[in-house]
Amino acid sequence: MYLDGLLGDTESVMTVLEEKEYDRLAKDEKELLQQLWIEHGSYEQYLEKEELAVSRLTEYMTNQNLPDELDRLQNILNRSDPHIDFAKGVLSKEWDNVLANREGIDLTEDRKTHIVTAFLSIEDVAAAKAFVGEKAPKNDGLMNRVLTAEKNQVEMATLEDEKVGLQQTIDDSEDKGKVTEAKEKMVVVQSELDALKRIMDCEV
Repeated sequence: MYLDGLLGDTESVMTVLEEKEYDRLAKDEKELLQQLWIEHGSYEQYLEKEELAVSRLTEYMTNQNLPDELDRLQNILNRSDPHIDFAKGVLSKEWDNVLANREGIDLTEDRKTHIVTAFLSIEDVAAAKAFVGEKAPKNDGLMNRVLTAEKNQVEMATLEDEKVGLQQTIDDSEDKGKVTEAKEKMVVVQSELDALKRIMDCEV
């Protein structure tokens, strides 16, 4: 039976599995059937059999960038669901929507990453750090990402302060030498700021 699936006839495999009693299927058969339901868009069957179907479906749709399928799932459910709203927020990069729905979802590793991205996108490094510390303390990758963002934020603030001081010298000083030096330094500081902003945008 599963050879058909390997040869591309996944619909036949799905039909054979559906004919069996779902609760009597082996774990790997259930997982295969669930995957086939997702791939074939048979969301109603999946929702009927599995409590975590909405969570898994929305994560799949997020990873595959399928906003229209999220709308279809919303219509099938005929109710609001934080998993759907969260996924739509991720795909549209509406970070406030992502953060507003973070408490009502199953926290998978992918979703933790999206939440950190949301916090960093609105420049709330402290909240991102607190979230990782509470929800993903063993995820060194996420914590390193947050610590890098924190370091960049401090460096950005230092450069901005330096820029303000240089501008004040340019505006107020009567010493032409100091003004010329400040203008030259301003070019360097601005270049460093622009480079840092590009780095920060890429890291988000």
